[in-house]
Amino acid sequence: MQKLKVVLLAVVFLLTGLISYQPVSAASAIVNPNKTYTYSHMAADIAKLKKIYPDLIQVKIIGKSEFGRNIYAVGLGKGKATAFINGSHHAREWLTTNFNMYMIDRYAAAYKNGSSVKGYNVRTVLNSSTLWFVPMVNPDGVTLQQSGLKAFPASYHAGLIKMNNGSKNFKRWKSNAKGVDLNRQYDAKWAGTDSPKSPSYRDYKGTAPHTASEVKAVLSLVNSIDADMALSYHTTGKILFWNYEQSGSRLTRDKNLGKKLSSMTGYRMYTPSIFKNAAGFSEWFSRMKQRTAFTIEISPYYNETNPPVSEFKGAWSENQAAGLFAGAESAKMYGVRMDAKAATLKTKLTSVRNSAKKLQSYYYTNVKTRADLRKDKAFMQLYAKTKSDLAAIQKSLKPLPVKNQNALAPLVKEINLYITRSTSFITAIDHGDKAVSQGKLLESKLQAGTIDAALHKQLASAVMKAQKAQPVLYGNHVKQLFDQKYLKPVAAISAASKYALDRLALLTEAEKQITAGNQAAAQEKLEAYDKLQQQSSRYKQYPAIEKILAEKRLGTVPHFPEPQSL
Repeated sequence: MQKLKVVLLAVVFLLTGLISYQPVSAASAIVNPNKTYTYSHMAADIAKLKKIYPDLIQVKIIGKSEFGRNIYAVGLGKGKATAFINGSHHAREWLTTNFNMYMIDRYAAAYKNGSSVKGYNVRTVLNSSTLWFVPMVNPDGVTLQQSGLKAFPASYHAGLIKMNNGSKNFKRWKSNAKGVDLNRQYDAKWAGTDSPKSPSYRDYKGTAPHTASEVKAVLSLVNSIDADMALSYHTTGKILFWNYEQSGSRLTRDKNLGKKLSSMTGYRMYTPSIFKNAAGFSEWFSRMKQRTAFTIEISPYYNETNPPVSEFKGAWSENQAAGLFAGAESAKMYGVRMDAKAATLKTKLTSVRNSAKKLQSYYYTNVKTRADLRKDKAFMQLYAKTKSDLAAIQKSLKPLPVKNQNALAPLVKEINLYITRSTSFITAIDHGDKAVSQGKLLESKLQAGTIDAALHKQLASAVMKAQKAQPVLYGNHVKQLFDQKYLKPVAAISAASKYALDRLALLTEAEKQITAGNQAAAQEKLEAYDKLQQQSSRYKQYPAIEKILAEKRLGTVPHFPEPQSL
């Protein structure tokens, strides 16, 4: 009975495993790597993959070849960390395009199905990183190697044959169709790299580094994605090239990563002591970018020709998880870089915070009298610098992972608090000064006997803005001083102006009614005026205005005598 229970449990576990495991069927693949895979095949398959996986795959045309063919880049994944994978720098090594494209296809399908590849959870890897592929760096060279002269204008045939040492058989062709070896074009010891003197089917490094349009396209992409690791695929020797003169911690790190990749693929790590031909992509990426790079040769040695398609099966078996390895390790390295960047930004933010604290003395601590309500020059300079410094740091914060941003958020919040309070103080002073300035202008007119409705309206608007700015000020004593310096003085002027305008309006309307013969309506307006006049003690007095209004009221006496109380 006990044995039966054990057997039943084993069956349950087996069935559970079968249900949860969802293998990716090769039959469902878009890409067929078991054929001579052309530029046209690649372009068509990229379009299909993008259509099937629109949320996972992005496609860019990063440039054009020397003969105008599109150079495609395919991004696979959703994470901020990036790894770069490329194929077909060399024309006769187009099997690496088969490999790149099949990798994109299988990883996308595995992501959709929730599958794993060689122990890597594909969703986990591609949610934390994005793999950027340039499956065919050299579309012209690949097309020439596969199809021969017929794929190119007749005017170029003689030149191509000459670069091929007189032969019309282009199976040995490595370069682009202008005779430049793209993997000797990168500016990593380019000057000392061995090279033929003129364009050739192989090894010619060009007149200067980075002159080939295909290399320019690759560099443009690499500089934009900021990858932490690059895998450059080639086909000869089942070897893993690494160690491009790194040192210290970088050497230790890359050696350990190389060992993992070597164990995965079964390829020997090759570490030559001297690179005579050091202008390859991996050399440039490692030296110039100071990042991890491996060149992976996926087939046995074939002399001056492409490996047969039959080599693909073994290469895929050995390398099928290499891209996920690159993505997972790039995510780790990206995390380390971001942690270091966050630590640097924390130091900067702390310095800005300490400086921002000093703003408080201008808008709160040292505000003791009405005279302290001012935009001191030192205050404005510190305010502007604090805003500028924070804006620059916040720009650097945007690429950081959410966890790093959240860790620094309290410092950013504190700095913004000092800035916000300073802004409120500055805004209030601006509105207060404007209200006082307009109040003085209006008062000068009132003193001169001019009632200015337009200026009164402007003052009323300024007063309203100052009133709205007051409650936002930090500190009750600051609010009280603001009221004393700005609101009360201008409120008195504004009220006196409105009092004069209201009385003038009544007299003007009375005159209109008299002219129109509406005696009752005119009498009503004059009575309202006389009643309003009795409140004069409540308003600031301007003799010139009172004289003008009194004379205007007196002018209505022939029609309507003033009441005895006046």
